[in-house]
Amino acid sequence: MSEDIIVLGGLAGVFCWTYIVLPLVFYHN
Repeated sequence: MSEDIIVLGGLAGVFCWTYIVLPLVFYHN
């Protein structure tokens, strides 16, 4: 189960960074 938690945590981190980076890219363009 710990491995699943690590995977979910990684996906959550990716989504967080995506929501943070995408607006920055769109605003710069």
